[in-house]
Amino acid sequence: MEELVYKALESDSTFAMAYSGLAGIYMAKNWNSKESYFNENYLDSVLILADKALSYDAHLDDAYLRRALYYNNTGNPEKAIIEFDRAINYNPNNWEAYRRKGSWVYLSSLYYSDYVKGLECLHKAVSLNHSGELVAILQELAYAYTYQAGFHEIGKKYYTESFKLHGDTMIYLDDIGSLEIQYGEFDKGMEKILKVYTKYPNNIWVAEKYFYHGQYEESLKYIMKVIERDRSSGNLMRRHDIIGYAYWKNGYKKEAEYWFNEQIRISKGAIKVGRYYSSSFDPNNAYYDLAGMYAFRGEKEKALEMLRKFDRCPVMSKSMVDDINNYNPLFNSIRNDPEFQKIIISWEEKYQAEHEKVRNWLEEQEKL
Repeated sequence: MEELVYKALESDSTFAMAYSGLAGIYMAKNWNSKESYFNENYLDSVLILADKALSYDAHLDDAYLRRALYYNNTGNPEKAIIEFDRAINYNPNNWEAYRRKGSWVYLSSLYYSDYVKGLECLHKAVSLNHSGELVAILQELAYAYTYQAGFHEIGKKYYTESFKLHGDTMIYLDDIGSLEIQYGEFDKGMEKILKVYTKYPNNIWVAEKYFYHGQYEESLKYIMKVIERDRSSGNLMRRHDIIGYAYWKNGYKKEAEYWFNEQIRISKGAIKVGRYYSSSFDPNNAYYDLAGMYAFRGEKEKALEMLRKFDRCPVMSKSMVDDINNYNPLFNSIRNDPEFQKIIISWEEKYQAEHEKVRNWLEEQEKL
């Protein structure tokens, strides 16, 4: 694909869409790269190429979309919203702008979350897209209803619609199995997840699910199967806290310390340079993960400070509330602390308020 774009530019050096296409290619290559993630000029080429495209065509919606994605990934969702809106203004049928604006800003931003707006954007993207990407949009819609807004029956409906299009039984089993686990049917859901693992053995999802169910020996068994693959992939790994805790619970203290230190390094680094990992949530956020590390190490005040910063989020998802209440053992040392309990109550209230807001919207739209 990249080679074809360069050939197009050889024929026409003012071809705006080619520059925008290169911006997208560059982002796909580098957005999660270990080598560039913490660099000062992270993804700058995306912005340069998008600006180049706009210098030749100031109405090119795809270039505004690339700028929006750049700003979102570099921790500036306010500017991202402006660029998403510009893309939509120049092309009201830009389904990807609606999709990304919905899922990356309104459903995932630490500062700008609004589930109704996010769901409206995703539904609009569904209405505009009738090609292969529709499968992924429906899955994002299902995820938003299931794990964020707390309407799992609606989520299941959209997972089923997605399955009708892609026809992959393993993907569907993974979707439904994960949903069942989230809503308290661990054994039923895990049976499906393990079937998926026989076909897709190189992922950490099985390990995470055992981890959150307190089965640390089983969790570590699956963790060890994917570590080397992820280390050699060139991508920045997440969930070092889970990996470290699983090692620690199984008596591998030296290995655990390595992963804990990596989690702290990456969380602090993302916060320092303002990466998406520090400005998004649910439940993978630099402040939240760092709080877990401090709590585990007995540094209560530092843990609470990080949780206060995370508490700035205007909404809270079901998965976030479930994670801190029921699943995440890293906070066990501070669970009885009065301020920690107040933070949990705050998150539960935020979740319930947003859940009801979505419920009212669904009723108004006659979707419920």
